[in-house]
Amino acid sequence: MKLVQTAETDTPAKEGAKALLKENSQTVLQVFERLDQEYNSDSDDIAELYVNYVRQAGGGLESDLKASKPLITRLTKVMQEGWTSDGEQACIDYLKAL
Repeated sequence: MKLVQTAETDTPAKEGAKALLKENSQTVLQVFERLDQEYNSDSDDIAELYVNYVRQAGGGLESDLKASKPLITRLTKVMQEGWTSDGEQACIDYLKAL
């Protein structure tokens, strides 16, 4: 998956997270499932970036995220595992409020 490969390092992670904004929620879920399995130590950072981009964009992106409970669950899972930063916790709280 090209989106997974793009999301492997810091700057590409930002580009990868932004690229996910153009994808439907099922594709985004598949990317995060694979990131969680194969790049677990990076998946939380990419999830935080993605959620923050969705928060900033609002509108249809936020509506699509809200409608995808499996994606919300996966995003929350990857950000809760291990040490959770304040930014990740803010994203988790946002997801819980959707």
